[in-house]
Amino acid sequence: MIFRPARSKRLWDTWLFPWKDGYHLFFLESELPNRGLGHAFSKDLVHWEIWPSIKTWGEPGEWNEMPLVLTGTTVHHEGTFYLYAGAHFRGTQVVGLFTSKDLVEWTEHPENPVMRPEGPHYQSEPVPDFFYDVVDWRDPCIMFNESDDHYHAFLCARLPQWSHEDSGAAVGRLRSRDLIHWECL
Repeated sequence: MIFRPARSKRLWDTWLFPWKDGYHLFFLESELPNRGLGHAFSKDLVHWEIWPSIKTWGEPGEWNEMPLVLTGTTVHHEGTFYLYAGAHFRGTQVVGLFTSKDLVEWTEHPENPVMRPEGPHYQSEPVPDFFYDVVDWRDPCIMFNESDDHYHAFLCARLPQWSHEDSGAAVGRLRSRDLIHWECL
């Protein structure tokens, strides 16, 4: 893949979404103020057309009050595109959702963040520490599992018990029937 965004933007973490006759490249725009996700389209992964950035920055106090700085993923289900991306919110990484019918106009989901570390399996509260001062919960990968009729998400997480000898790093697992409400497994 060969791609370079406009000179005023820099390419950061990326994810590729193949759809119909081409590929949609989503990327974190790394300069500040970062107010969106970059978006480009290619039919051959060589020649690229820049599409409008997706506004992702919220108001103070909202889950996305800081720039989205964590890798995401995009899924299509029943005529709707679901774009997930992560942010830091008060010491915890969370994942929010934006939806679209056409891959151009995106709407932030009102129940954001839709994925957050919960339950007994994952660290859910920040613990002040020099090395691990944020709750890890980022970079989702989502796929449909026909055997249980659910979508499954896998992401970077941390176990509730960790130390400097054992970082507690883990692959978190969630499932959902509707791509909005997720159950931590």
